[in-house]
Amino acid sequence: MYQYKVFSQQDSLSGLFEPQKLEDTLNLYAKEGWRAISVASGQIVDHTEVRDEFVVVMEREVEKEKK
Repeated sequence: MYQYKVFSQQDSLSGLFEPQKLEDTLNLYAKEGWRAISVASGQIVDHTEVRDEFVVVMEREVEKEKK
């Protein structure tokens, strides 16, 4: 069984693209067993503002719950 986590630069990286913060964030999750499996980018329209943003999909294997 797998568990998934999705985060964006708005969620985790103060809204700005900072490669070192991204690397630190990925390494922090890696220590907890997560691995990045997908990255996507696009433009987000928020009322009068358009911004470029990316999302990272993380995955880790978890033990099945015993019934």
